[in-house]
Amino acid sequence: MAINKNNEIFDTIIVPAQEWGFQYVLLEKNMWFIQRINEKNLKKLKFIAFYQTSPICAITYYSYIKGIKYNRDERHYDIFLKGKPIKIKPIELDKYKRYLAPQSIKYIKFSKLKKAKKLSDIYGVKKLNINAR
Repeated sequence: MAINKNNEIFDTIIVPAQEWGFQYVLLEKNMWFIQRINEKNLKKLKFIAFYQTSPICAITYYSYIKGIKYNRDERHYDIFLKGKPIKIKPIELDKYKRYLAPQSIKYIKFSKLKKAKKLSDIYGVKKLNINAR
């Protein structure tokens, strides 16, 4: 059983994807690279979700993970996908919660991803009162 820093069970990793990496690495090579990942979590991951950075600012695809292997020459992990990435209705970054944009990998439960309409749904962030001081 894998548990994230919020003591929640996880099976999915969210990764930030900039335009070049998204187009070339994910869509053309059908894989992904990760510099740092906790080695004890590798076998627990079943899914990978892709958060497209600005100007998209949303999770737009996910994929099943076929395998993860450390690339010694490049010094990163290669994540091999099972089939092509699956396009989903965008899970957008909340207008007043820009701080939720993933800057690095995040571990979550896949069921949260499937239910989410906004990123705050994934992280369990309640409504922000923008009038509070």
